[in-house]
Amino acid sequence: MEEKANRSYFEGLGGFFSYFMRRSWMVFVYMDSVCYLSLKNQQENKHCGKAKEVGYWKLMNNRRPYKTKLGNLNKATKSFKQALQKTMKSFPRGACKPASILLAKYLVTTGVVPENLVFLSADGTTEDSVKHTYLLVDDLILDITISQYDTSISKVLFNKDSKLHTRFKRPKLYEYSSFISNISPEHEKVFSETLRRLKK
Repeated sequence: MEEKANRSYFEGLGGFFSYFMRRSWMVFVYMDSVCYLSLKNQQENKHCGKAKEVGYWKLMNNRRPYKTKLGNLNKATKSFKQALQKTMKSFPRGACKPASILLAKYLVTTGVVPENLVFLSADGTTEDSVKHTYLLVDDLILDITISQYDTSISKVLFNKDSKLHTRFKRPKLYEYSSFISNISPEHEKVFSETLRRLKK
């Protein structure tokens, strides 16, 4: 009788031990997977952070933490556009890339938006091989030269799904730190003159 009770006790203990080991293994595998994915994401972020051109997922990651005050952004962008068109030759026709870069510099240096939210969407191309460049800022499109395609357009802020812009396919995305250092001396002079006009 006593021997049978001992056997039942050890069988029960063995069952509990087996159950515990299965659960521990599942927890171990889960934690190991979490650690691996976390490390993998860190490595990918580090790698993409060094690249000049960035992917869409990196863009979204950088835009999540901050929400721009639309009134400030709209006012600053319109003011810059009005001053820039008086200093940049042929604006807006053929000026989309330098104008967008100078606008980005203005918005960041004046504190309207932080630089990690500013991206350059460059050289998107239509089916007719027309190229266009504009800014992406905090889930919005900023475009001060879109009027070169339609003079009736006066707005400068657009939704990210704007039909005016989705026709420009396969654009290249660049972080602020990548493109801001490529401003030519000529456009630096344009920027200085534009700031002078804004201060009047």
